[in-house]
Amino acid sequence: MALQPAAGGDVLTNKMPNSPNFSNKNINLFKEDELNKKQTPQMPSSAGIDYSRAHSWGTATLAHLLKDPLGCQIFRCFLHETFAEENLLFVEAVESLRGVKDPEMIRKGISELLKKYGVYVNLSCVAMGKLREATTAKMPDFIDLEVAKKEIYTLLENDQLPRFRRSELYQGFLKKILSQ
Repeated sequence: MALQPAAGGDVLTNKMPNSPNFSNKNINLFKEDELNKKQTPQMPSSAGIDYSRAHSWGTATLAHLLKDPLGCQIFRCFLHETFAEENLLFVEAVESLRGVKDPEMIRKGISELLKKYGVYVNLSCVAMGKLREATTAKMPDFIDLEVAKKEIYTLLENDQLPRFRRSELYQGFLKKILSQ
């Protein structure tokens, strides 16, 4: 039996067109042409990399991994491969707003965050609501951004990082270093 939308609704979400969460945009993340719009991050070479450095990413905290440009790049490649790169991009985008003092620029930055990553990152409705409120607040509070960033950071640390450590991509990178 085929899935049928509610009268005038959307098949995938079963939401009505006048629902606040209904979108007229025909974005399908599973269409090959939509996926091809994302630029694939460049996998770094293993040449000249110290094994102990690369091996440390397997036991390091997420903060330590992200501070190492090479470790961060390999983690980014893994996230891209597993369709989770938007989580890291979201965290980086929030960080880029940290030093901004102009409330209008902060509101604009938050609006861009929501537009670019809102449908792709897994934020609680509370965090998402606070971000939406911040786009119209006279003086947006960076704490609202921090709450959202912390949720995504925790997801990266507790879900993606352990999978990265076990991944073929990371394990293969370590093997390449050993074989040099």
